[in-house]
Amino acid sequence: MGNIQRTIIGLSVLGLMVLLLNMFGNRPPPLAYNRALSSAAEDSQPSSTHESQSQRGWYVPKQLPVDKNLETRLWGKPGSVMEPCWSKRLQKQAEKTDKAWGYVVITCSNGPHNHRAQIADAVVVAFQLGATLVLPNVKEAQKEPNSRFDDIYNVRNFISSLEGVVRVVGQLPKNVAKANKTITSIPLKVSREYIEEKLRPVLRENRVIYLGSFLSSLKNEKEDPELTAVRCLVMYKALDFVLLIQKLGNRLLNRMREAAPKSAANRFLAIDLQVDLLRHKTCNATIAKKKRCLEPTEVGLFLQKLGYPSETAIYLTQSRWEPVLDSLQEMYPNVHTKEYNMPFNEENQYLFSGKTQFEQAIDFYVCSRADVFVPTVPGVFYAHVSGVRISEGFDHILVPSIKRKSGSTELQISGAVSPYVDKKTHPVYNCFCESSLKMTSVEVSKLSREKREGRRKKSDKDV
Repeated sequence: MGNIQRTIIGLSVLGLMVLLLNMFGNRPPPLAYNRALSSAAEDSQPSSTHESQSQRGWYVPKQLPVDKNLETRLWGKPGSVMEPCWSKRLQKQAEKTDKAWGYVVITCSNGPHNHRAQIADAVVVAFQLGATLVLPNVKEAQKEPNSRFDDIYNVRNFISSLEGVVRVVGQLPKNVAKANKTITSIPLKVSREYIEEKLRPVLRENRVIYLGSFLSSLKNEKEDPELTAVRCLVMYKALDFVLLIQKLGNRLLNRMREAAPKSAANRFLAIDLQVDLLRHKTCNATIAKKKRCLEPTEVGLFLQKLGYPSETAIYLTQSRWEPVLDSLQEMYPNVHTKEYNMPFNEENQYLFSGKTQFEQAIDFYVCSRADVFVPTVPGVFYAHVSGVRISEGFDHILVPSIKRKSGSTELQISGAVSPYVDKKTHPVYNCFCESSLKMTSVEVSKLSREKREGRRKKSDKDV
């Protein structure tokens, strides 16, 4: 019986060897395979004593001529290298922070794009009053659970960035927490005069100021170089997302680059388009015959007018797909929401947690680092994403404009580079100085990545 088994095994092995020899022996050589794919690519190779890539069996497609004007219109030019210059105007006050008296407590709301200005003003108030800042509270929509500051932002980076400027503690002392809790409203970009007149008396009386709501900024306020420097420090250095959000944002960036065609050098657009905002009454209003918000169809027409090909990869800030987006997908099939791009094991944590600030943080991160940013709604998100992009050299920001033709219901769609960049009207130019060094887009991207990595290494242990 043993001999029969050995005979069967031997015949099976022999049959397998014959099968493999036939498979490899009958397979066409790589060169023939590639010639069948594209004889034109092979014929275009120059004659040489050395083997060309085609002769080695590699398919080399023809390189189409690049329209430099179209390339610039679609993807922009390398941005300027920006260097922080607020430290020149910021006098650190070590003695003042050591002897800080009183406390400033802030509850920030409405997403990370609003947190920046709110927290910056709270730091300005504490700086001017010589008070201690308590780590901010994060409050979102009324029906949503509150979040901790360290759920979104890196605490160590926040505290170390403000060292010598404002003292920061984790919570109020128990004896102070029992004091009168009166919520105070302040205007955004609060001035030194307003702080001294309105807020210092409250601090003297209660030892603590609770900042809970922010009003529109006052007009005709003179720019205060020192307070501007404090705001710059907060918005462009102190507020850094925790490593978990950065990692997830980078995964989404990588997935979008994988979805982008090679003809576009794996570049993609990020478009701030959210269906809920389109339904808001402010989006239905027109100012000087111009629409305030773009519908999905109008976004597609805008991109077509600029010359973006139909295979262009597009990231939408809309979390989940809705039928109203179908018209955009018909024009640009390669369009994606977070739901499509989000790793499956992290959907529950970020998309279905009931905390919209996580989704907004991811949108802010991706839109700040996409190759092109297109805001379809004017507002704070557009402003603060633009500030981060400009500071890191990603200044290709395209703003659509839709105007109703006189005496007609037809809409005229146009667009141009954001005035934040074109006319340098963004406040970020008060925070950064333009370097004389010119770099390629690859070098700018590398420098920005190194800057982010440098900030991240300091905070990895505390995330």
